[in-house]
Order: sequence, then C-alpha cells, then structure tokens
Amino acid sequence: MKSQHPVLSVLICTRERPDDLERCLTALARQTVQPLDIVVVDNAPRTDATRRVAEAAGVRYVVEPRPGLNCARNAGLRAARAELIAYTDDDAVPAPDWAAVLLEVLSEPDVAGMAGAMNPLELDTEAQQLFERYLGGEAGRRARGQRKIYEPPFAPAGAGHVGAGANMAFKLAPLQAVGPFDEAFDAGTLTRSGGDTEMFGRLLAAGYRLVYEPRAAVLHRHRRTREELRSQLFGYGVGVYAYWTHRVLHHRDADAARFAVGMLGKYIWRRLRRAILRRPDELPVDLVLAEIAGCFYGPIAYLRARRRAGAPPARVSAAR
Repeated sequence: MKSQHPVLSVLICTRERPDDLERCLTALARQTVQPLDIVVVDNAPRTDATRRVAEAAGVRYVVEPRPGLNCARNAGLRAARAELIAYTDDDAVPAPDWAAVLLEVLSEPDVAGMAGAMNPLELDTEAQQLFERYLGGEAGRRARGQRKIYEPPFAPAGAGHVGAGANMAFKLAPLQAVGPFDEAFDAGTLTRSGGDTEMFGRLLAAGYRLVYEPRAAVLHRHRRTREELRSQLFGYGVGVYAYWTHRVLHHRDADAARFAVGMLGKYIWRRLRRAILRRPDELPVDLVLAEIAGCFYGPIAYLRARRRAGAPPARVSAAR
C-alpha cells in the first residue's frame, strides 16, 4: 500500500543500542504501508552510533539531551509530521503489517489510542524464558488474541492493562488535548517505568476510548541476563506504585489506593509464598523480592521525581 504523504509518524526512542535500532529500522522499511515518517530520538547520547544508524537508514534524527524516556517521547511528538503517532522501542521488531493494522484501528472515529501484542523475539536464555513463562504471556496472549476495548467507566488506575509503550499508537489530537507525556515517569528517571501507563490513564480519565489490538504485533527482545531481569522487575514495581501514588495525590483516585493495597495484600505476598515454596508456577524468590522492593520504593521515587520534573500536565475535562 503506497500513499503520497506519510499518514503515520513512527517514533523510536533509543539510547546507545545501535544494533537493536538497526534491526528495528530494517523491519520498518519492510512495512506494507509506505512512506512512513520515521523519527529516531536519541536520548542523552554519549556517542554518535545512533546518529550513524539513522543516517544510513535515511530516517529523521532528533536529539533529546535530557535523560528520560518520556522526555524523548515528547521530543519525538514535537518532531512528528503526521496526524497519527506510533511509538515502538529499538529492541522491538514490528511485523510487516504492523503499520497497516495501526492505521486500520485508528481510522475508527471513537478510538483515540491503542496498543498491540508483544511477542518474544528470542528465548535463548534462562532469563528470557522466565520472563516469557511468568510475565510475558500477556494473560494468555489476551485470551488467545481477542481485541479489548478500554473506556469509561474503566478505572484509569488500571491503565496498565491497556498495553506497553513499545507498541502503542495515538491520534495526535487527543494527545494534544491531554498534554505531553509526564516527564517524571519511565526509564531514565527515578520512577524507572510507568510513562505509557500514565498516558493511557490520563486519556481514560478524559473520556477517550483505547483499544488493545493483537493483530498489531511486534517481536520484543526480552532481557537476556538474570541481573537485567531482576532490575527490570524492580523497575516494574517502582513504576506501578509511582503511578498509583500520582493518581492518589493529584487526582484523589480511590481506585488507585485500593489497587495499591490489594496488590501488596493479595497478589505480591501470595506470589512470595509460592516462590518460597518453589512452586513451578512462580518466579524464583530473588525476582519476586526485587518486584516487592520496587513496590515499596515506588512512592518515594515518585515524590523525588516529581520535584525534579515539576508540576504534572494539567488536568483536562472529559472528552465526552
């Protein structure tokens, strides 16, 4: 499918992973929809490796000197030339029809944003196998490939269910309406993750409809080592509790408070008991403990990150 002008801006936020980036750009060059407005956002670069990969691929290159994934997402958004915006990560490999499915779903008038499936690129190491077995299966691949719709009255506090930032897309107008990505969140900041969830939650709170569409699929390279996986799980715990702290403090969100208490009381501790008993359906103890530690640190991390980033984006009235 060919179009004269790009109808989709694809934004890739990256930092010092040129080999991953090159693989991602190769996959984007093979999309069935062309041309695409591809923007590589080099976040706080230390070398010129990312620039050289972007130039070799013939895509646009933007530098965001401030470290932080949401800072990079905002820089990409400012550079985008299309009315539809997609985000993927450098360690993701979009399927050939990925862009086509994004355009199909975002053409629906009531849909403001969406997320797609995250399937494993490789399962070569124990850490990758552990992640996929216990955490990467996306709840049975979302009930074996079913499309999901998230809209009010679905609680913004549960926005983490919508999807992941390595495979998400939006119409530009709703993003402009609710404001930029909150730069207190995600990789490169004290909160370590949660920037995608915060944006999904803000859109839900403003009355917009979001969709999970498994046909919009990418392959994702899971962390290869046990230490990387442990750090990732700690970051997940930090991010989700930072997000709920944000919802409680700035939105008086009772659901967020209830979810935070419930996750510790009914989910995390139950998982720890299973891990101690070495149940085959649970992660090893050290990985569960890493996630629990992140949960406890999350509120502290949020308060510190909030002070550094300044006030959160302004609240907006419901869209409908």
